[in-house]
Amino acid sequence: MKNQIIIGFYFLVIALNLNATELIEVNQSLLDQIKSREI
Repeated sequence: MKNQIIIGFYFLVIALNLNATELIEVNQSLLDQIKSREI
């Protein structure tokens, strides 16, 4: 649950600061970081 809140927060910040293509790239690396933490 906590992870989802963090993801939502970062997504909001990124969406406010970057354009769509950068958002996709950063979101992908964020997901990779989260996956590696859960393992």
